[in-house]
Amino acid sequence: RVDALDLAMPPLEKISDVITTPENYGAQGDGVTDDTAAIQAALDNGGTIIFKEGATYMVDAETNLWVESDSVIDLNGATVKAITNGNDYYNVFMIEDKHNVVIRNGKIVGDKDTHTSATGEWGYGVYVHGSNTILLDNLDISKCWGDGIAITTHTGHNECYDVHVRDCSISECRRQGISVMWCRDIFLTNNLIEDIGGTAPGAGIDVEPNPAQTTQNVFIIGNMLKNTVHGLCFSGEAAGSTLKNVIASDNMVQAASSITSQLLAKTIDNFTLANNVFNIAASSGGIGQIG
Repeated sequence: RVDALDLAMPPLEKISDVITTPENYGAQGDGVTDDTAAIQAALDNGGTIIFKEGATYMVDAETNLWVESDSVIDLNGATVKAITNGNDYYNVFMIEDKHNVVIRNGKIVGDKDTHTSATGEWGYGVYVHGSNTILLDNLDISKCWGDGIAITTHTGHNECYDVHVRDCSISECRRQGISVMWCRDIFLTNNLIEDIGGTAPGAGIDVEPNPAQTTQNVFIIGNMLKNTVHGLCFSGEAAGSTLKNVIASDNMVQAASSITSQLLAKTIDNFTLANNVFNIAASSGGIGQIG
């Protein structure tokens, strides 16, 4: 376990003194009612939003829950669950062009088991897009149609940087546990990622800029990855892309017999791999390409 606070915690600014709850806006949290509008009304205020312990909030992930800057979303032991849909794309929580956000202490559940379409791979639990100074802490994210967490930006949006994911459990997602794309200064520490697969690549953690994008300064430390198609995947081979300054240390990757590779690393400038443990099954792919 890594306890270095400078890795695990971004330099958050002071959050507003405003405190509210979804129930203040009519949320039921009964696992049946569509609470999307009520939760969104609470999120629109920013500040600290505290959910009801033990409640289950059903939300329309096709419309996203849009998070404001300067917000702490304390799920407080509650579950936020996507209503079944057939969309190729969805986000339970969307953090887009924002800064200074914390989401912590609860469950986020996708619709993988009941999704009504066989296409698409972009249904995310949390999408950090063009945002900075973000902390995702002590979350249990499962059953997303795509990734548990995706971190990136696109042309026309802000730079994405200073994103910290710590002490989270991510499981049973269809495409990836965590995807790290066009961004910098990313810290993934002490997370458990397991049972990932259903569509390619199927990595526990995938650090992979798309064409003409740069991903740099990525720290992957103290994570446990189990039963994924790829364990740790790093690739800077897309046309015009750059992947540099990556440190992966003190991680453990445990293989199922169907695993393709515990480590796949291609085209990286300044890559440090240290003190990791790869428990490789006899019939697995073991270490993939490094170079």
